[in-house]
Amino acid sequence: MEEQIKKLRLEHDQLERELQAPEIFSAPKKMAATSKKYNELNDLLHEYEKIQGIAAAKAEAEKIISQETDSELLAMASDEIRQLTKQNIDIENKLKAYFQPADPWDARDIIVEIRAGTGGDEAALFAAELFRMYGHYAEKQGWTSHLLNSNQTGIGGLKEIIFEINGRNVYSQLKYESGVHRVRRVPDTEK
Repeated sequence: MEEQIKKLRLEHDQLERELQAPEIFSAPKKMAATSKKYNELNDLLHEYEKIQGIAAAKAEAEKIISQETDSELLAMASDEIRQLTKQNIDIENKLKAYFQPADPWDARDIIVEIRAGTGGDEAALFAAELFRMYGHYAEKQGWTSHLLNSNQTGIGGLKEIIFEINGRNVYSQLKYESGVHRVRRVPDTEK
């Protein structure tokens, strides 16, 4: 992975020079694409730097374990090593995923359609809950959503809603969100 990171650093530096050149302002599409790639590489290199910080913290905790006799400090250091190891694995998986061949659709935005199925008002209320859930998830990810069409019921439910989610790698995160969702509960209409 070290060799791949070196290549990423070189590409990052090249993109940074391109973004600083005055002629890029005359080509907005190129500037947007270059800026997007630069930010992506910047995030990856930041993640790699986290791995190096984790390694240093782990070495410090191992040093404490080898020199310390206090059982409380030993337990804290062992716990810290477990947490750091988990963080390290998560970051390495993120980096490995980057080096996998990408789906050409992954960087695209999506349009989501939610329709209430059978179940009357209760199904419409559940559709409204799904819409709110996707909206909160999009907000948490830093994405934006735009309502395209909706058909509401009288009690706050949705018979149908169509909305667009824009942002970075939206499709890659949500491409498996399809199919029929079903819930069984005591209906709000019967409480």
